[in-house]
Amino acid sequence: MANAASHISRPSVGGQAEAVRAALRSAAIAAEDVDAINAHGTGTQANDATKTAVIRAIFGARTDRIAISATKAIHG
Repeated sequence: MANAASHISRPSVGGQAEAVRAALRSAAIAAEDVDAINAHGTGTQANDATKTAVIRAIFGARTDRIAISATKAIHG
């Protein structure tokens, strides 16, 4: 766990992208092998825009071919 947040309530694309890259490395999964994502999905303009930018930064041109869902509304 780290405390490298750039703002308490406004997420950073760079920080989140690095967290995703670290998770992929830790799991020994290549970005090319991901075909579905369950995003956080808070439904806020800032967070949803950031998540979209992070996903595009990690997966690039493949982003539009990856299934993306968000189940937060179901489980809170």
